Amino acid sequence: MALQSYLLVVYLCLSWTELVTGQPCIDGYMLNTNGTCVDQDECLTGPCGPYSICHNKIGGFHCTCQTGFASVSNQLLNGKTVSFCRDANECLSHPCGPTAICHNSEGSFYCTCDRGFYSVSGNYQFAGEAESHCRDKDECLSDACPSNATCHNTEGSFYCTCNQGFYSVSIDRQFAGKNKSSCKDYNECETSPTICGYNASCHNNAGSFYCTCHEGFARSNGGTAFTGYGKGCQDVNECNFSPCGSHASCRNTVGSYICTCDPGFISSSGGNRMHDTDICIKFDCPSDEVAKCSPTTMETEWMQGNSSAPEHDDPACSLISFFRDYNVCEKLHSQEDFDFEENLKNLTSLTEELLRNRSRLETLGGQDRQRALEVSLQTIESSVIALAYTLSDQEKKSMAFGNIEVEMEVLRGRNFTEKETASLSAKGNQMDIHWRAVTDSEDSGFASVALIAFSEMESVLNGSLDSDGGLCLNSHVLTVTSSQKDRQALAEPVNITFRNEREKKPRVKVVCISLNRTGSGNHWSQQGCTVVNSNTTHTMCRCTHLTSFAVLMALYETQDPWHLLNLSLISYVGISISLVCLVISFLTFLICRTIQGTRTTIHAHLCLCLFLAELLFLVGISQTSNQLVCAIIAGFLHYFFLTVFAWMCLEGIQLYLMVVKVFNAGCLRKRHILPFGYGLPLLVVGISAAVRHEGYGTSKHCWLSLDKHFLWSFLGPVCAIIMINIVFYCITLVKLAKKMSSIQKDAPKLKMFRSFTVTAIAQLFLLGCTWIFGIFHFQKETITMAYIFTIINSLQGAFIFILHCLLNKQVRDEYRKWFPCCLKPILYSEFIQSSTVPMISLQSRNSSTYQIRDISCHNAS
Repeated sequence: MALQSYLLVVYLCLSWTELVTGQPCIDGYMLNTNGTCVDQDECLTGPCGPYSICHNKIGGFHCTCQTGFASVSNQLLNGKTVSFCRDANECLSHPCGPTAICHNSEGSFYCTCDRGFYSVSGNYQFAGEAESHCRDKDECLSDACPSNATCHNTEGSFYCTCNQGFYSVSIDRQFAGKNKSSCKDYNECETSPTICGYNASCHNNAGSFYCTCHEGFARSNGGTAFTGYGKGCQDVNECNFSPCGSHASCRNTVGSYICTCDPGFISSSGGNRMHDTDICIKFDCPSDEVAKCSPTTMETEWMQGNSSAPEHDDPACSLISFFRDYNVCEKLHSQEDFDFEENLKNLTSLTEELLRNRSRLETLGGQDRQRALEVSLQTIESSVIALAYTLSDQEKKSMAFGNIEVEMEVLRGRNFTEKETASLSAKGNQMDIHWRAVTDSEDSGFASVALIAFSEMESVLNGSLDSDGGLCLNSHVLTVTSSQKDRQALAEPVNITFRNEREKKPRVKVVCISLNRTGSGNHWSQQGCTVVNSNTTHTMCRCTHLTSFAVLMALYETQDPWHLLNLSLISYVGISISLVCLVISFLTFLICRTIQGTRTTIHAHLCLCLFLAELLFLVGISQTSNQLVCAIIAGFLHYFFLTVFAWMCLEGIQLYLMVVKVFNAGCLRKRHILPFGYGLPLLVVGISAAVRHEGYGTSKHCWLSLDKHFLWSFLGPVCAIIMINIVFYCITLVKLAKKMSSIQKDAPKLKMFRSFTVTAIAQLFLLGCTWIFGIFHFQKETITMAYIFTIINSLQGAFIFILHCLLNKQVRDEYRKWFPCCLKPILYSEFIQSSTVPMISLQSRNSSTYQIRDISCHNAS
């Protein structure tokens, strides 16, 4: 309606102009100023409707719709057709292409790419497919999916799926975007417990899982980790890889293995089974004494005295065999769950029964009792140290079992300084030792030490602790033991304070002794232990090794130290003088031709043997530090002193033949005297060593032991020779007295008595009769006998030199020729001339008889 009104107004205006002007021009023309009709531009009056374009033409016009508009109707206006336009929807012709969206606009349109596509030209809007082309947009490049999901691009879109091992929290397996769903881990180990198979463990991880074999199991290819279903693992024989280290044996088990220390070793955590980082440490087992004795069933009745003893070829085995069942080394390898403390308790009970049963002990000899006791001590030591390995760092443990008390301490995992010490006490006794002294250089991180105190040991040990039999036990027997493998001297000495069992008197001798264990046997000695101080109640000893210790007290008062010093000084000075005199005498007997004969030969051999004996005595009698060396020295001393007495015996026989049997007797020949002088002593020493070799060497001196009267292997031959010499000596003196009375009838009686006395005394020294004092001296020390024996016998060499050299006129003449300036005033002094013994005078006055006889015997020999 509005459009029609508009067209009507236009028409009226045009008609009005024509009517008013009354021009005669036709439509499309207009009257010009000159009165002519010219073409009228109708477009000036906007005859076309909206969205139209007017096109003037001669005599008319026409209308066309603007681009993007279309004619909806054509109406006649003033006789002319007028077009009415409206917007044309270009999108109906799909001008944008298949992957774009067309957007119509007034008079036009524009295109945009579909979702999931992008314009190649880069313009968001474009006017047609020719201007742009939409390509697919890869949304996966923009992290469109949540974590643990995979993005899948599609034409114009995308979708997400959860990765393997994950599942979508929404129902849809596929989803488009993070806000649509999320992916959660799928725990295969929970949903499928047997997924890994036997002997394996399942381990879930993000989106997957893996399996590991249990310890001690592996796959057939040797691996221990895998991903699979139901394949499982097989047992591994770890022993093929030697996992136990040195000194240990491996035993395979299902899924594992067991390491046990070899015999003679113990685990660092105790026992024979190794755990974690344990190592096997060398362990000192009890001696082989137990192995030497056959097993015996444990008979408590016998220990209590209610039955007879088990029969053994070796008497000591009746006791030793009982300790076989408590040998900790055997227990370690026969019982995996060995109770150390219970074994020690039972062992100490057995030892206590042994010590109480004195009647049974008395049936054994002293050596057998000591052997049995030493086995008991060593077995207890081993049990205590084995128990110490089970203790933790800085742990101290004390135990008491009747007459046995034990305290031990352990340090682990550290390097010990010089100042760190261990102090242990048991039954009132105390031990102080540096930790560094009981630490092995190859295992400085572990050390253990124990103190074991034994009471009621007097009945067992008295008589065997000291070879001289003059000392008795005055303390508990203490055993100090440690985990140290090196049994040599300690780097730092151990101080042991004993509680005296009996009050010590001021002048009573006290010594510290220890049990020295050697390959040839065990014995108690003072070697390695010294007394630091001693009072009425306690005695402190300082020792350089670990073993069993005790304090001995003398049964009688000892000599005054002043006397002991004097005796030592006399011995050293006297023997030194004798050694010089013996050398001079020996050279004299060899060189001086005027006195050569059988008797001079005897004198030369006597000087040689006495020189060797006294020299060895001087340098070796106190060398007790080494038992073997001491025994060898004692054996040689035994031999040399016996040779001395053998030659003294030959001297007595030769003197008898020369003085008594002047004309009718035969003479001694070398083929007789040499076997007698050297062979007979060798035979005696050989038999003595074969019968009882341990009798050589004592704890005090390198001489013969008093135990079992072994000293009589020396005193017996000596006494026999002395008795023979005394008989010959008495006969000789009687014969000599008669001859002197006939020769010196005109001499004053006092002078003759003096000469006779000097002769008798001089021959006593030469024939060894003064050694009779030594017999009493060796039996029991008395100050009188000690001085007499020491003075006389230390100067025996000097007496031989004086008697056979200085008092012999023929020797003095030789000395005068050799040393005319120095010795003439001395050798020919009035004293020497007046002191010439009757034997010499007798020989000089009867030189034609004796000298010829002696020379003839010498030549014959």
